[in-house]
Amino acid sequence: QTADYVKVMLFFTYLYEHYNQTGMIRDLVADPLNGMASLGNQVALHFPALTTGAIIHNWSIANVLDSPQPGNGLYNYETLNLPNFYSYIVNTDSYHDNQTLQPYATDYLYNYGTPWGVVYDIVSNVPLYVSILNLDNSNQCQEIFHTDCSTSPDVFSYEWSGPSKVVLTNANATPATYSYWYMTVANEDNITPAQPTSITSISPNPFSTSTEIAFALQKQGLTSLKIYNTKGQLIKNVTQEYKSAGEYHIIWNGDNDNGKTVAAGLYVVRLQSGTTVKTSKVIYKPAAKTK
Repeated sequence: QTADYVKVMLFFTYLYEHYNQTGMIRDLVADPLNGMASLGNQVALHFPALTTGAIIHNWSIANVLDSPQPGNGLYNYETLNLPNFYSYIVNTDSYHDNQTLQPYATDYLYNYGTPWGVVYDIVSNVPLYVSILNLDNSNQCQEIFHTDCSTSPDVFSYEWSGPSKVVLTNANATPATYSYWYMTVANEDNITPAQPTSITSISPNPFSTSTEIAFALQKQGLTSLKIYNTKGQLIKNVTQEYKSAGEYHIIWNGDNDNGKTVAAGLYVVRLQSGTTVKTSKVIYKPAAKTK
């Protein structure tokens, strides 16, 4: 793989300016290990409270921000003045699936903002470092919000009315696959408040051929509706997508994810939207076969 000497220069400049108080650069050069293994070894020795991934993510923020505030200088180059950084522009309600983020790489997303705000939901197959740079109308960063992406997969929601940049860093040795949703938040002064998130009805119940599952969402977000058996095994992933607040009706035909009819019995319907989870029960009772 061809070395990118500009990135190497930037990274070691950043390390020298922010993480060399105890001589880590010297020890990094002398470390018998190579590559990321040597960096991880020295970070553990010199900064046991930090991770290599956190340092790479901080550097990624510095590359787009390069300013002493916010962050008390952590996201600034003292000896360099980086040119303006143009992020990937996201400025419409959208959904992007299966984006690939290479090992130790960063994606930057940008949105213009709206009077009422936007929502991001980010789902990844591995933990990612995610930060939101909240900007004013002159694109100066006013504050930074970090998420703990310590679980995998992770769902992350955030609202901000002004322009913002989203920084996603993959600090893993393998590629990451992530999907993200971007949706404008409605003006709550002009809408009727939605009823609480719930499974409002399942009819008919019991059913023999198909049943309608009705549910309500109090606010927009990544929503899943799944069917489980009484052993807790997933039978059917009915839907999983970004949905606006409101009422929905979905038909289940008593089949599993393989398209086969399930056995007669009791099943659990599980609705999740954001961190809210609701469950209900449904009975599948096929019609008696005629002789």
